[in-house]
Amino acid sequence: MVYLILTLVLLSAVHFAYEMIVAPSLRLAGRYRLFALRDELHALKAAGVLEEQHFRHLEDSLNALVRSFDAVNLTLLLRWRHVLRHDAAFRERVERRLRTLDECENPAARRIRAQSVRVAVDALAINCGGGFLYLMPVLLLVRGFSTAKGLVRSLASIPESDWNRVGPLRAKN
Repeated sequence: MVYLILTLVLLSAVHFAYEMIVAPSLRLAGRYRLFALRDELHALKAAGVLEEQHFRHLEDSLNALVRSFDAVNLTLLLRWRHVLRHDAAFRERVERRLRTLDECENPAARRIRAQSVRVAVDALAINCGGGFLYLMPVLLLVRGFSTAKGLVRSLASIPESDWNRVGPLRAKN
């Protein structure tokens, strides 16, 4: 019981440090990456190599990610899935926008879009990182159990003559 309490106290301290020090720094770095992508997008627009509709959609997406970077988490994804499932008009609007962005043939704009998606995935990881600390012991336990299960499976398949390499046989029938 003492080890459990000490483990929880340690996890709480690490969670606090992550949420107060590490995560804000990572969020700021993510926002800076989005600002750099937006600057690249504006340079493409200024060079006249990007259609207005693609520019507007990409810029809107980047601005939304900048504003909501710290809100991207599993709860948001669940709400997003719910809205997409239950609001056909909204889902169609989203799919139309995705098709428009998919039709963009400018390689630089496609790269900006791909990188913005990576930043959004990073935001999800950053914002859920504190919760994963509590899941880590469970995941390690599950991993250890599956490893043990595989070892027991192979151990159960060896013949009696090989048991002496592993350990002595205890009882004879």
